[in-house]
Amino acid sequence: MKKLLPFEEIRRYLVDDIHVRDEIVQTFKSDALTVLRSLARGEDPDLPDADVDTFLLDLLHNDGRIYKRYTAHGSYGGYHIDIRGLGGVYFYWAPEFDTTGYFLSVDDASNAIEWDWADNLASSKGRTYRPPFLRSSEATERALSEIDVSVSLASRKISAQRHHFLHGELTDAPGRNESWDHYLRYRGNGRWDLITESTDFSGMEDLPESKEVMSTRELVRWAIERDDENEESSQHSGDKSGDDDVDERQKSLGPYAKRLREVALVVGATYCVKCLDGWEAGTWPAAPKLRILSVGGVTRRGVWIRIYHDVYRVETNRGAAYMYPPDQDGYAKVVLETEGSMSLGRKVKLNKHILNQVAENEPDLQKLKG
Repeated sequence: MKKLLPFEEIRRYLVDDIHVRDEIVQTFKSDALTVLRSLARGEDPDLPDADVDTFLLDLLHNDGRIYKRYTAHGSYGGYHIDIRGLGGVYFYWAPEFDTTGYFLSVDDASNAIEWDWADNLASSKGRTYRPPFLRSSEATERALSEIDVSVSLASRKISAQRHHFLHGELTDAPGRNESWDHYLRYRGNGRWDLITESTDFSGMEDLPESKEVMSTRELVRWAIERDDENEESSQHSGDKSGDDDVDERQKSLGPYAKRLREVALVVGATYCVKCLDGWEAGTWPAAPKLRILSVGGVTRRGVWIRIYHDVYRVETNRGAAYMYPPDQDGYAKVVLETEGSMSLGRKVKLNKHILNQVAENEPDLQKLKG
């Protein structure tokens, strides 16, 4: 099986895809050509206040076309394993197992699935949805020349208009009548001005205007935090029921986030819209997939007073962890050492290399159990 390729090595191929180029132009406006040419040369697009890699990863994972699908059997029934990609960059995804990548061919991704899921696949062939992406360096260079002109025109249309964000006021103390108004100005290239006009405590005098430059990710987080603060304040005031047990998959945008999305749609900040939609769906910000790197032995995990579980000691891409013995399908429960003793952990699919290490350490685990 071929080794997985790090994103930094393969991101340059994404610009061969017209969908990726269009999204970069829409998001980065006047700096789009700089981003595209840096990527085409295999360089890191170093733009202030712009996280290009995160933008590309979100785009690849959210918009990746399906190329091939396998069906596998697990303890809870059948499920699909999809090979998706953009621009000839591929990854595979299975429900509850996040994504695995990256590959530069559908065949490499297929080989990885057939290796990792060898004992679970319903069929070793899979179903093909579309032919592999055809890469053309000449077509890409010609497209970049055309974009040079379109970006120049688009940059002239970036409005310097301020958009009213939200109004706030406080009258919770004698003599207090202060208020403020937030405004947004989109500067292009994923950068925003957050402008605040406010009054003093009495509401009689205007304070100097303040302005803070934010990236899209910073602004989205800021808006979500303000909504969280408002919700907590409402609950403390008795405006809402005390039922705070909300499913992460049922999150909804608050007034700040909703208004930010409206402004983002007006100014064409598509990446901002995707971040907010992703947060509402529970997919943004994306957490890195938990991977088992090695098995380092056996130990006991304390879960209660004088109650221990016999487990494997493993190293993961998120740090040291405890791993329970895998089931017959090759899935094991993994709990990070940084998590609490009551953490339920998560299921991780083990590849053959890790299963071999488990087998080597199994006699020690049996001795530990006594």
